[in-house]
Order: sequence, then structure tokens, then C-alpha cells
Amino acid sequence: MPTAIHGLHMEKFIDELTKKDMILAELEQIAEREPVSLDFIENNVDLSKSLEKYEVFVDQTLKGERGKTAQYWMQYVKIIDLAMVLQRSIKNND
Repeated sequence: MPTAIHGLHMEKFIDELTKKDMILAELEQIAEREPVSLDFIENNVDLSKSLEKYEVFVDQTLKGERGKTAQYWMQYVKIIDLAMVLQRSIKNND
């Protein structure tokens, strides 16, 4: 369920962008790469800027600027993400 919420949130973000076609083309390019390297993402200036904008978008959602329902579900996703990280660290004795 958190993955679906992330997907819907990303769709809303892309809908609000002015350069939708560029972002979608870059995301398709990343999806076609196997495996995606961190260097590729870090060296792609446009993609890095878009990801930074998405982080701001997420923060705005968490602050309630996109409505209380969106805020609630984004908080839910964050809690699930933290629980998964905790579970992974316990499993790995980390």
C-alpha cells in the first residue's frame, strides 16, 4: 500500500510540473537502465533538480499544504518506511 501511495503522490507532483514531458522522458530512461547506478542519477543535473523539487513537495504534503487527507497518508507512508528500516536493521543485526 505505501508503494501505491508513493505512486499517486508522484503522479500529482508530475501533474503540477511545468516540464512534465522532460521528467517523464528521464524517468522512462531510468526505468530502461539495468541496473540504475547512483552515479547516473547524481550526474544528471535535471533529474537531481527534479528529485530535490519532489522532496520539497513531500515536505509540503507532510506540513498539510496539500490537504489533511494527503498529510495523513504521507505520514502513514513515512511510519511504514521507518518500520521497514527498523525491521531490516534488526534482521541484519545492524
